[in-house]
Amino acid sequence: MNQKIKGNLPIIILILLSSLGVIAGSFIAPIEVRFIQSLTHNPILIGLTFSIGTFFMFIFSLYLGRKSVVIGKRRILFIGLLTGLFYPLIYATSLTVFQYMFGRVAWALACVASGTMINALFQDIISKRKNIAELSGWYYSVRSIAGTVGAVAGGFIADFYGLLIPYYLVIAAYLISLALFLSFMKPMEEEKSNVEPQKISVSLKDIISNPFLFLRFFTEGITQSHWVMEPILFPLILYAMTGTNAATGVVFGAMGVLAMISNPLAGKLIDKTSPITGLKIAFILYTFSLLFLSLSRNFIPFIIGAVILSLGKTFNGPSMNKIETENIKNEYRGEYLSYFNIYDVLTGTLAAFIVGVLLVYFTPHQILFLFAIFTAVGFIGGMILFKMKLEAKK
Repeated sequence: MNQKIKGNLPIIILILLSSLGVIAGSFIAPIEVRFIQSLTHNPILIGLTFSIGTFFMFIFSLYLGRKSVVIGKRRILFIGLLTGLFYPLIYATSLTVFQYMFGRVAWALACVASGTMINALFQDIISKRKNIAELSGWYYSVRSIAGTVGAVAGGFIADFYGLLIPYYLVIAAYLISLALFLSFMKPMEEEKSNVEPQKISVSLKDIISNPFLFLRFFTEGITQSHWVMEPILFPLILYAMTGTNAATGVVFGAMGVLAMISNPLAGKLIDKTSPITGLKIAFILYTFSLLFLSLSRNFIPFIIGAVILSLGKTFNGPSMNKIETENIKNEYRGEYLSYFNIYDVLTGTLAAFIVGVLLVYFTPHQILFLFAIFTAVGFIGGMILFKMKLEAKK
């Protein structure tokens, strides 16, 4: 085996594992609601089905993150990959919506145990490298490709072969992941730890007292609101503009292609400068693009604004990953990333609720303008607090 490939093999395997997880979720993303509607037309039960998954993600993140400190991240990851073989089967064989809800519990376990631990192991490895942000860029780039391919393939296959086939493709993706894990990852027995989980209050105090982790904590709440806002507002605006659903697919596709190309390049720039510079660029692009989108009344200007917004994300992701990698100890990484995961889920859920309320009183374009103001003011406030904490550390 080529020495360069051999030296980077753990990184390559973890990127593949992460991307297979993304593609698995993307296979069923276009058709999941339709499948649930075949079990019930009750909107309350449909909403409850998705809410149960979010609730158990919170529970599993809190427990498994702390548990990873004691038994190791690889053991938790193994549990996640095994669970990934079963939750799609529960989905596909569901005769009632309540059985599907049980599948959502298993889905939450698989997501937390595999997704969070893959990212933690990836950061463990790249923490020894000089090009942390560039490697993070490749990590996000391949995930972006996987998400696009999975969504297109899932929708196409469901149209031609029925709603059940994408669920079985999820099982296939997890089978490949499990085979890669068992074949190429270090044995789980080698990951030993003599440390115990810290008290939650101690860990949170450490996050808040560290200027860089605090900035990550503060600004990622803003970024999560963007992830939630897009799938709600963009389809409404684009359908009103064009009268077609295809326009939304074109916009999201363009955003995905740009992210795929730009992530590694943005990572290189961040390595040469700093993650703080990367975040400044990201939030300037966020604010400008949201203002531009709020004023766009035609398709071409709107897609330009959406692409600029996506470019901001390509600076944000590698910057955040570099901050986490450089400021979290390896033995506590799974625990800390689990806390971040909980925070991201909660802020995303809150943002979705707020967008729903705002739609009662404002147009989608007006809400984009409000998000632009919120993004700019929030980031400026975060940077002021960050600099105050840096000064206090001196």
